[in-house]
Amino acid sequence: MPQLDKVTFLSQFFWLCIFYFGFYLILVKHFLPRMSRLLKLRQTKMNLSQEGFSLVQQEKSELQIARDSLLAAGAQTARNSVGKTLQKTSDWVHQTIDQTNRGHFQSFNQAYISSLQNMMTSQNTIQMINLKAVLSPRSHTLAGLNPQCGALKEAFYTQKILALLSKNSKTLKKPLGKKKSK
Repeated sequence: MPQLDKVTFLSQFFWLCIFYFGFYLILVKHFLPRMSRLLKLRQTKMNLSQEGFSLVQQEKSELQIARDSLLAAGAQTARNSVGKTLQKTSDWVHQTIDQTNRGHFQSFNQAYISSLQNMMTSQNTIQMINLKAVLSPRSHTLAGLNPQCGALKEAFYTQKILALLSKNSKTLKKPLGKKKSK
């Protein structure tokens, strides 16, 4: 085997070492510094992006907290202003109604009250007349009414009342189970 020949072995080893040593020098001088610079640049970019991301997240949470507090303050302010406006409007309406009732409608209110009094008086008079027609003359004096008839009218009322009472007493004395026979 010629490759294992001791004479050619030394030259092959020499050129192998030269080739590897040259390749190593080229790598160390040119390629490895470039690669290390690229890796450092990538690392710094990654750190900056992570820091930026964390800063963005922190800023976002701070903005959300500020936004929520502003919205809560705005809602409270709106609620207070609506309540004050509603109270002022209610006070104004009550004041205007009172002024209108006292000024413009006072004569109408007095006319309305007097018409109610007239209606009540007329209804009471009608009830008194109806009461006189229904009650017997003897009960007129008890009810505070003036008696207007004599003994004839009192006898008529007494007769009617006795007839009604006797009719009611007969219907009460009848046995409930028996029927009338014809």
